[in-house]
Amino acid sequence: MKFRSKKSRCSLCPRAAAKGGGWDGIVLCRPCLRRLAPQLVASSGVSRLGRVTVHSIAVIAGMLLVGALLLPLCVPAAAQQVPYVYDLTLGTSQTANAIPKNDARRRLIIHNPGTSAKIACCPTISRRTGAGFACNVGAAGSITVPAGAAFVLDGAGSQPGVPAAWNCIADTPSSPATILEYE
Repeated sequence: MKFRSKKSRCSLCPRAAAKGGGWDGIVLCRPCLRRLAPQLVASSGVSRLGRVTVHSIAVIAGMLLVGALLLPLCVPAAAQQVPYVYDLTLGTSQTANAIPKNDARRRLIIHNPGTSAKIACCPTISRRTGAGFACNVGAAGSITVPAGAAFVLDGAGSQPGVPAAWNCIADTPSSPATILEYE
């Protein structure tokens, strides 16, 4: 920091500059320094008026820019995102609770990626009887999905949810099924 002599002139007015009233090419008299001090302190982020240079402001701005550019890279650990995926291998005996109960569920998509097998899914409990419900391909109460097709089940009415647990079965052993769950 280079201090100016008493004979230096203020950069803002014709008065003589105060001793120690300047920095890096800017020279100020006491009245101008007193008038600008609050703005300089506020803009520099320091608690008292100190040495603020164009270089230090550029360094601070550069650090803020680097921080802003790196912020999007700070992500949490990879958690499963919606839709939640259930990849199942179904057999000819019922898969109990293939899809567990979920009160937050709003939609299910049941997809049969197989080339020839049919799959069927159904809720675990019958609303009519309140008893457990067994799935069978092509039977009443079961949703049968042919090979290469999908079935979309959305909640409806005043409570648009599909919270029940679901069972699944196939007509051929080792049949693939994909179920997408949306909350």
